[in-house]
Amino acid sequence: MMPTDISYAFYLLGEECKKDSQRWFPLLHDDKTALPIQAHFALGLMGEAGELCNLVKKAIRAADIKELEDREDVAGEIADVFIYLVDFAHSLGYNVWDCYEAKHKELVQRWGKEVG
Repeated sequence: MMPTDISYAFYLLGEECKKDSQRWFPLLHDDKTALPIQAHFALGLMGEAGELCNLVKKAIRAADIKELEDREDVAGEIADVFIYLVDFAHSLGYNVWDCYEAKHKELVQRWGKEVG
């Protein structure tokens, strides 16, 4: 896949997330007095990130970070974070891949080597 293909794939993913969001939360899209959809996505993102961090905290407390590799709920939380991130970015008109590429280029220029 070429970078432009990846960018387009993330655009399509954002469009699909938008359709899902409109289907699941119609009032957030239609009711102008409701919390803005971006706020819903941002709060969802933070909630899901918190759940993922809680799993990391439990693994650290158990002194077994390898435990995270064996837990199915970790993958689910990562997916939840990713979905809210894509939804949030797309609701503001951003493509997640394009954001990543721009930041990656900036970091390479700043640090003079490949990063992330």
